[in-house]
Amino acid sequence: MYDADLLARAKLMKKIPVVEETEMHERDLFMTLSLLRHTRKHSLVVAVVEKAHLQGIKKYWKHPVEEKEVKRLLEISSEKAYVCDTCKDT
Repeated sequence: MYDADLLARAKLMKKIPVVEETEMHERDLFMTLSLLRHTRKHSLVVAVVEKAHLQGIKKYWKHPVEEKEVKRLLEISSEKAYVCDTCKDT
């Protein structure tokens, strides 16, 4: 990321903290599903993740969500577009 991108992101997170919470939640779901897929194919999987994601990954590892729930995260929805429209002036 460029410095301007990081600064804009930091401003957004201060104004609307739910965006960061949602982003973390979605990343945790996606990474956990990805790791679970790899463990089905391989006997040993090594992953390097940020410390901030460990709690979420452990949560979804113990109680995995359906794959269709994670696929939904990859789609552009009107809800996500609304959040983006709300944040345009940041």
